[in-house]
Amino acid sequence: PFLFALVDQYGQVIKTDNSSIAEITLLSQEAKFGRVLNNRRTAEKGVFNFQDLYLRFSPRLTGLYQIASDTVGSGPYQKEIQEFRVSFRECRRGEVHTEADECHFCGSDIRDNSSDALRRRRYSLDPAEKECSVCPSTAYCWGGDTIGPRPGYWRASVTTDEIVECPNHDACLGVTPGITTELPSGKCNESDGYTGALCKICKDDYIPGDRSTCITCPDPVVNIIKLLILAICGVLLILLMIHNSLKNALLSIPEQKKATLITQLRIMTNYLQLVSVVSSVDMNWTKEALGIFTAQGYVGTISEQIFSYSCLMKSADGYPLVYLKLILLNITPIMLFLISIIYWLLVKFYFKRRQVFETITCIIGTQVILLFVLHPSIVKQNLAMFSCRELGDGVSYLNSDLSVTCWEGQHLGWLIGMVLPATILWIIIAPTILFWVLKREHRKLNVSETRARYGFIYNGLKDKYYYWEGWIMIRKLLLIYASVFLVFLERRIQGLASLAILMVAYYVQDRCNPYGESQLNMLERVSLFVSLITTYCGMCFVTDDLSSESKIGLFMLLLMANVYFFGLLAVRIYRASPLKGLRSRKALYGKVEMSERPKTMIVLKDDSLVF
Repeated sequence: PFLFALVDQYGQVIKTDNSSIAEITLLSQEAKFGRVLNNRRTAEKGVFNFQDLYLRFSPRLTGLYQIASDTVGSGPYQKEIQEFRVSFRECRRGEVHTEADECHFCGSDIRDNSSDALRRRRYSLDPAEKECSVCPSTAYCWGGDTIGPRPGYWRASVTTDEIVECPNHDACLGVTPGITTELPSGKCNESDGYTGALCKICKDDYIPGDRSTCITCPDPVVNIIKLLILAICGVLLILLMIHNSLKNALLSIPEQKKATLITQLRIMTNYLQLVSVVSSVDMNWTKEALGIFTAQGYVGTISEQIFSYSCLMKSADGYPLVYLKLILLNITPIMLFLISIIYWLLVKFYFKRRQVFETITCIIGTQVILLFVLHPSIVKQNLAMFSCRELGDGVSYLNSDLSVTCWEGQHLGWLIGMVLPATILWIIIAPTILFWVLKREHRKLNVSETRARYGFIYNGLKDKYYYWEGWIMIRKLLLIYASVFLVFLERRIQGLASLAILMVAYYVQDRCNPYGESQLNMLERVSLFVSLITTYCGMCFVTDDLSSESKIGLFMLLLMANVYFFGLLAVRIYRASPLKGLRSRKALYGKVEMSERPKTMIVLKDDSLVF
């Protein structure tokens, strides 16, 4: 309350006065809607008690007022009219500065704390706003500035009203209606291993699984055995490609056109890599569909699978695992390059004069195949380091690891020191050198030495389309870009971008028919068509109101398309392999003539390359 007293010329309160009347008036003109209510009082023992005084003035400003009494200026009373100033506060969080030039508290008119009422209540985080904001459908609101995410959603801090959908709804528990003391971000399902931003970070003893899930680390022995099996499968696949590529280089031109095994393996690997990228877009895939993609992903991204060893490693010296994995993935080509050199030198000195190709030829041929196998995974992992998003608190986080803050500190150092050079090397330099060499050697593509070095890239293609694998590499890069950099957009947009890229690829394939054999062209078209079906089904899964029967139907379509492609591929590979029918042992184990230029490296034993 405001208290004023009547005093005499000696400064003493005149306690005998119980009849004088005092009035407070506003002198300032700055306030558009300045008002004074309940501003008259009668003295009680010389004191005016303005207990119910209502002063209205513009927020953030200071108002000048005066108090005057009907007895001031007569008798023993002090003759001066008193003036005083009142400073008015700014509007606070939870209030808005209305058009009426006042601070209005949001949501104070609703007392019901039920879930429906909390969704209807208004709120404000910005006092400068003119109206209260309607509570988002993804949040609960208690009025004022108190809001919290519903289950399946996450909020970065108390300073933002941006409610972000969690990639895994089961990981985000949200807030409990009626309880305002919980974290502004809501609670994560920590009992199942989820924590951190978007509840996407896995706690200790958990590893990231498919589609933003966290799974318990398996037994260390089982995990090591699994990694060894994957590593062996990857090595065997690469050896099979090297074996057939070098072997095909020794065949005559008519025989090379019939030897389609290596081309079919290349088409299969391209398809698996492509589906792996497409399926990495989160489109609410069913568990059954994820099972198909997981099985294909082990082959299509074998280099990533080999380095999925989170349970065997811990963050070192404050460096998140994403950096440690990045190091190992980027040095893998260097390690394999050195291993291949050592291997071919050992073969050279062991077999001495029994050689077909030069050592350098075998090394180059091996590196071309390694580039083909490792390129998509390494490019995807490096580009992922540029993919960041804001979660409403003004800070950018790395999409692949939300515990990493982007564009500062460690992240900026890694980008400059490793990611940027590796990206330039793998996206620009390596492919450019490879296809520049092919352009330079395009008149000698059928020479055995050239085929041993670069034949894996153009085997099965018509001579004028020797560069076709470059186009396939571009379309894989475009799909990787869509899956990495469009992740912050709506999932339908990612799906539409992937669908557009695949449709263009299918059209170009159908118009050009780059393979020499019609069966290979058909196999490539089928692989692209199945990829289109996969993307289309994914876009349908995004629809929230899709019935269970429709999901089953889409899954069956997806399953039948993949079964058809792999069945067709298996038949073609069988017909192209040496095991077709009951060929004679002479045909299978007969000698192969030496090439025109017997130099160093490959030794033939009974029609088999020595590995």
